[in-house]
Order: sequence, then C-alpha cells, then structure tokens
Amino acid sequence: MFSHVRELIGENNIEQCGLPFSAAVTNMQLTGLLAPMSWNGYWLVDGAVVN
Repeated sequence: MFSHVRELIGENNIEQCGLPFSAAVTNMQLTGLLAPMSWNGYWLVDGAVVN
C-alpha cells in the first residue's frame, strides 16, 4: 500500500508540506478506548481508527 501511495504523490519531507503538520506519540497500547472528540473544528481520534 505504501508503495502505491508513494507512486501517486512521490516522496516528500514534512518540512516541504504546504500545511502545518504536528503529531503526538504515546507508548500506550490501549487503542480504541477513547471516543472521537471535536476540537477547534477538527475531529480527534485515537490510533485504532482504520478506513
């Protein structure tokens, strides 16, 4: 899957993105426990959400 996405958009660095980017990292293994939450017009979800 990652190779297909790379073919579509190429390889870019985060520093080259046109939009600001941020990420949060945790060491918790309890995914899927937190309900989605609306904050400043965005929906925040935990790492267990998949498409």
